[in-house]
Amino acid sequence: MLLVMATGTGKTYTGFQIISRLWKAGQEKLKLFLADRNVLIENTMVNDFRPFAGNMAKLSTQSKTIERPDGTSVDLTLALDRRRRIDTSYEIYLGLYQAITGPHGSQKLYKEFSRDFFDLIVIDECHRGSAAEDSA
Repeated sequence: MLLVMATGTGKTYTGFQIISRLWKAGQEKLKLFLADRNVLIENTMVNDFRPFAGNMAKLSTQSKTIERPDGTSVDLTLALDRRRRIDTSYEIYLGLYQAITGPHGSQKLYKEFSRDFFDLIVIDECHRGSAAEDSA
């Protein structure tokens, strides 16, 4: 399914609603949310996807603390350890295209997942990072 919406009309929130309804219904067990910039992933984790806390993790080895609009802060949960091993106990994973594809063979994180690991993949802002003919 391709969902096209104008800037500022709630694409990320709509993605959250789709994932949330499937999650509550027990459908589509493992979900992957991809974007092309860290700020999109991090803001999504602490804002729209906040109800999934404890069930979601970022595909990254770099820990980060994010400040919420209300002034509180939250440490992002990571799904990778320093050796890039994946903790597969989460239901929702968020990551960058760049973190999944990596420039070198050993960094191609997507190869660590079986072809049918994810039941649902949502790509936010897909026109930016993945539409070029030579993109990864």
